[in-house]
Amino acid sequence: MWGSVYALALSVFGERIVLGRLLGLDLDVDERLVFHAGHLIYGLGLGTLFGSRASDDG
Repeated sequence: MWGSVYALALSVFGERIVLGRLLGLDLDVDERLVFHAGHLIYGLGLGTLFGSRASDDG
């Protein structure tokens, strides 16, 4: 769960600050969907990786 929250927070930051303000890009609706979905999939993988390692330590 925390990997998803982390990824979506970075996704929103990336879209608004990095792409919007720094690079001056405005994504279409479908491009935004792909951008956020990609970050969500990354976050799920990251959360799964760290979650599986944490359960081994306990």
